[in-house]
Amino acid sequence: MGIELILALVSILLVILVFYLASLMYHYKTKYEELQHSVDKLREEIRNQLEESIRREYKVKFQRWLAEYEEKIRKDAIERSIAVILGRVGEQLAPLIIFTSLGVDPRDLRFLGSPVDYIAFKGLSSGNPQEILFIEVKYGKTTSLTEKQRAIKRLVEERKVRWITLNLREELEKLAKKVLEESSETYETSRRQGTRTRHVYYFEKL
Repeated sequence: MGIELILALVSILLVILVFYLASLMYHYKTKYEELQHSVDKLREEIRNQLEESIRREYKVKFQRWLAEYEEKIRKDAIERSIAVILGRVGEQLAPLIIFTSLGVDPRDLRFLGSPVDYIAFKGLSSGNPQEILFIEVKYGKTTSLTEKQRAIKRLVEERKVRWITLNLREELEKLAKKVLEESSETYETSRRQGTRTRHVYYFEKL
């Protein structure tokens, strides 16, 4: 009886110990889950706070950049508008400005547009030609010339400028004579070779 009682007590104690350990494990598991939930919640709050802080910071920076950019856009738009207005006004006032700056009578100006804006025959309208001017009008901040304009400017500066009087009647007569001579030669050559060409037919009709 004594051993059986002891074994029964030991069995009861083991069962109690198992239940205790099980309840203890359940308790700590619950605590661990609660702690994990608290940690996750705290992590989420910290992340949200950081995102909100970063959002506010960059929102302020973006608004500041946007204000500066809008100011720049507004300034550029105003400058472009002024440039366009000055350009349009300049186109109308160019002869007057040329007269004021260079002393060239507007009647002495001849507008070309390309490759230069004006050629001026200074003094021509008053019967006293003084000089010939190649004038390029610039409306913007830059006064740089195109490659072709620089080439023309260099030719003028190197005095590679000539006067040519072309007699149109004489030139047409020379051209007609040359065509007739070439056609005559073609006729003689074709006749010797026994072939007919358009030029041969023309001379036979004559």
